[in-house]
Amino acid sequence: MEVPPLHPGLASLELLLLQAEHRSSHRWEGQLLAQMFRATRVDDMWDFLRAHHLHPRIVIRLQDKCFYRIVEIGRLQLDWSLITAPIERWRPETHAFHLPIGEATITLQDVEVLYGLPIDGHPVALANAIREYTGLQYLEMLKRLTGFQPPDKAALIGASRLQLTPVREHLEAMHADITDDTTELHIHRWGAAVLGYLYRQMCRSSIGTQRDVAGFLPLLQFIWRTYNDELIAGLPDYCSTGRIMWSSSIPLICLDNVEHYATERVLRQFGRTQLLPPLPAWHMTYYQRDDRCRMDQTYVAWLEAQIDTWDQRHDLISPPPPDRPDGEHEYMGWYRSVTRHFVRNPVYRAGGYWPTFVPPVGTADAATYR
Repeated sequence: MEVPPLHPGLASLELLLLQAEHRSSHRWEGQLLAQMFRATRVDDMWDFLRAHHLHPRIVIRLQDKCFYRIVEIGRLQLDWSLITAPIERWRPETHAFHLPIGEATITLQDVEVLYGLPIDGHPVALANAIREYTGLQYLEMLKRLTGFQPPDKAALIGASRLQLTPVREHLEAMHADITDDTTELHIHRWGAAVLGYLYRQMCRSSIGTQRDVAGFLPLLQFIWRTYNDELIAGLPDYCSTGRIMWSSSIPLICLDNVEHYATERVLRQFGRTQLLPPLPAWHMTYYQRDDRCRMDQTYVAWLEAQIDTWDQRHDLISPPPPDRPDGEHEYMGWYRSVTRHFVRNPVYRAGGYWPTFVPPVGTADAATYR
């Protein structure tokens, strides 16, 4: 009797509209089998910190922004298999990982509890005036802030990038008597920006066949479980100052990038019953935009509306959903019809094909199979 082929899903196309381009489709067809994600120049910062002592003024600035805790933690070893596996299940359509047990995501709670990065405050957004800067104006700002000026300005006209290596080499020689005469900066809350940037990079990496990934990847390397009150009570106060925001559905803003924080899809991570979520209300391909895209007035107006939404975040916190006994059953029934059940095709393996059967233990074929 012929065995019917294993079907990876989807049974319904109402949710995962980017499936044809998604990395899991390439995996299922036997592509990218041995490819792991990698981060470009991931050790540059840590190599620099090992070789140089930070100026006390820089330490103060990092402490003000709560980034110095990351420096104190130090470099964490990244397991690229553990990075690759969840990104292959990340969905730009929902901003969640599609797992066999349902949807899960990295939350603002994870950012604050695990790394102490504050999440409630001014958004990290570009000022309108900066959006109109020319390349030369950016170079003038760079000189004003760091004292560095590229030797050949003409080579940078029209470019959207600047190599950071010469800037870093210039800052290595920062004089020990440097004073801090800058005005007091707004207290921006970088935790939401860090999470939004990671969302953006996972959206990009999960589509197509690219190999590079960026963002604060240590957030992918922990056990997802509900944080109980006893655990949180034993942490420093700064690990829970933004607690009211943990389960809010709000925009995550990082400069001119915005990603939606879809907590309505992962209520179980906050100890609640997962109900049937609404369809995503954001455009699923916004992750394709970057600083090389034209900043038209329509997009600027949309960005300003997202900032307005962030500014009203305390008024937009939804009450806990009703605890319906049948809610979980209804959700899982719907979820199984719209998700991708399998990423890798059992027919394929890196370097060849899997056998079509498992030989009995103790036979000569079994030894070959191993």
